[in-house]
Amino acid sequence: MAEKAEIVLSARDATGAAFASAKRNLDSLQAGAIGIASRLGAIAAGASVAIIALDKFNPRGVIDAADQLNKLTQRTGVAVETLSKYQYAARLADVSSEDLAGSLKRLNLSIAAAARGETEQAAAFKAIGVSVVDASGKVRSADKVFEDIADRFSSYEDGANKVAIANAVGRKSFEQLIPLLNEGKKGLKDAGDELQKFGGVIGSDLAAKAQVFND
Repeated sequence: MAEKAEIVLSARDATGAAFASAKRNLDSLQAGAIGIASRLGAIAAGASVAIIALDKFNPRGVIDAADQLNKLTQRTGVAVETLSKYQYAARLADVSSEDLAGSLKRLNLSIAAAARGETEQAAAFKAIGVSVVDASGKVRSADKVFEDIADRFSSYEDGANKVAIANAVGRKSFEQLIPLLNEGKKGLKDAGDELQKFGGVIGSDLAAKAQVFND
C-alpha cells in the first residue's frame, strides 16, 4: 500500500508540474497579446491608421492573428515580424490579409520555378529586372524578391500591361496586390516602421505560442 501511495503521489506531482509549465506559457502568451492590443488601442483615437493594424483590439484577436502568421511563415519562409509589417501595409492599401498570404505562397512557387530555369517564370522576372538568385547562386527569400517587385511596380503605369506582368510574376490573382506593390519598397518599409512605433509588430515567440495555444 505504501508503494502504491508513493506512485500516486509521483503521478500527481508530475501532472502538477505539467500544468504549471502550461500555465507559465499561457501567462506569457496572454501578456504579449494584451501588450500589443493595449498599445494599439491606446493610440487608435489619435492615429486612425492604427485602427486597421489588427482586426480586434483584444488579446484573442491578437492571438488568432499571431497564429495565422506563424503558419504563413512556415509556408513562405518569410519571418513572422516581416509578415506582420506586410499585413499592416496591405491593410493600408486595402489589400486583404488573405490575398497577401495567397500571393506570397504563389510568389514562392514562381521563384522556385524561375530558379529551376522554367521559361515562363524566368522570362517574367527577367522582364522586370528582378533576380531570384543572389550573387552566389542561392535562391533569394520571398520577402527580398517581393520588395524588389514592389520597387519596379511603383514606377509602372497602371493598366492591362501591369496586370499581365503581375500575373506572370506571381501567378494567378497576384494582381490583387497591385495597390500594395504600387507603394514600392519604401512604402513597405515606412508602413513597417509605423507599426513598429505603435508597438504592434508580432514577434516569432508570440506567434509560436499562439499556434500551440489555439491547437
